[in-house]
Order: sequence, then structure tokens, then C-alpha cells
Amino acid sequence: MATLVITEVQTAQVSELEAGLIRYYNTTTDYPAFMTVSEHASLWGEVTKAAREVIGRKGGCRILEVGAGRSGFGAYLRSQSSQGMHLTSQDITRTNVEFLQRHSDEVLHDNLDKLPGSWDVIFHSYVYEHLCRPSRFITCLWQVLNSGGYLLIQSPRYDFPFYLPPSLSHLTARRRWEMRFYFLLRDLGSLLTGQRQFLLISDPAIFHQPFHRDRDAIHRVRRADLVHLLGKEAIVRNFPLPAGGFKDWLLKRFLTLRVVIQKKPDHTSQTLVHDVGSQ
Repeated sequence: MATLVITEVQTAQVSELEAGLIRYYNTTTDYPAFMTVSEHASLWGEVTKAAREVIGRKGGCRILEVGAGRSGFGAYLRSQSSQGMHLTSQDITRTNVEFLQRHSDEVLHDNLDKLPGSWDVIFHSYVYEHLCRPSRFITCLWQVLNSGGYLLIQSPRYDFPFYLPPSLSHLTARRRWEMRFYFLLRDLGSLLTGQRQFLLISDPAIFHQPFHRDRDAIHRVRRADLVHLLGKEAIVRNFPLPAGGFKDWLLKRFLTLRVVIQKKPDHTSQTLVHDVGSQ
């Protein structure tokens, strides 16, 4: 297990994983996020709701979309009442730069630890599961999020008992069952100790099999890791996703992370981890 499951502190293995993913993304010709405009209206509705709350307090709102890719959010925002909202789109790749420039007020290609400025609302959609340094990623965003601002995240989550990320689909059936019990024990230990994990798959299926959705999802996303990381600095709540049928409800209720996290206002001293709708 040790060579297949790693954490961010194992820097040599993380660097090797990151290099392998960069090679894949630089050579792939069929990666959907590089070609298809994304549509996430449920998340975007929560983003604009948060932005309007900020405008009510400050008169304006700076919004940052991280890992924007070929995002449809800019066009969505123009279709709404978006007066007072300024949109910055960030992505480290330049594949969609011309597209983003048409739909954003500003486009950045800086790494997260070099972002120039601060924002009132930050969001990312189906980015979190692909990160080699997820806790560092959240920390960087938290540092450029203004007091009282909002961080919104939507991604798959893999902490439901016996559910495995597609990045392990290349393993044998026996090996996958071993991994299910391994993760279950890790989660029980985390529940008892309150420690966060941020586990990574060091040898994902995308290195062995043709592209299929989330075979490159190397971060084993857990909601509890976010809550443990941000602690009393954050107010955390779920936002709903519309579901069509039982299977879709199950997917969106237990296998999808969708959270709105408000940064503790400077003047507030009360306990701020309010875990609404905890799963």
C-alpha cells in the first residue's frame, strides 16, 4: 500500500506523480476539459448568490475561478444581474487562453502561491480531485480570500465506505478489495483521532489505461479533510444539487463534494465550524 498511497509530505513521490501527470496532459489529444465548455449551473448559482451577499456589504465583488479550463461561467455571469462583479479566470495551462479572455475581466496563469491580489469569492469545479498538493492548494486560496469571503468547491468525493476512485480501476479485483479495506481502516483512524489525510494515488489508472472519467483523479477527496484543515476559521455548509432518480440522488448526496466555506470575519470571535448537513 505504501508505494501506491502517499501523502504530500512524501515530496519525491509527489514530484514524480506530478511530472507524470504533466506529461500526460501535455500529450493527450482527447481530454474533454480541454475541448468542451463546462456547464455547472447549480454551482454557479451558489457563486452568484455569494457574490451578491458580498456586494450588499461592500458594493462590489471580486470573483476568482481557479483551474477554469474551458469554463462557461463567464457567459453564465453575463446572463445574470452581474453589476459590481469582476471575474478573474485562472489556469496554469494556456490551452483556453483566448476563450477565457473573451468571457473574463482578467485571465491569470500564475501558480496559486503567486496570485497577485485578493478575492471575495473563489471557486473551482472538478479540479480538487486532480491535485497533487491538495492541502497546499486550499491554504493558498485561503490566504488570498478576503475576510468574510466565500470559497466554493465541487468535486467527486471518495470517502463513502468501499467506494474507490476511478484512478484505481487498473488494479486486479483482489487488489481493489484490499484497497477498500485499507481506506476503511484509515478513515476509522481519522475519525477517532481527528487527523486529516489528503491521500494521493501515486500510480493512477490514467498511466495504464485509455482515458475514462476521473482515471486521473489522484486525490482521494474527503470532506472531513477540509473541515479539519480550516478548523475554527471557517463556516462550512453543503449546497444542494438537483437529482433525477435514486441513482443520481445517491451520487450527488454521498459521492459528490459540494461545499460553501465562508472565511471567518475579522470581528467575529465565536466558534465558526458550523457543519450544516454533515455527511
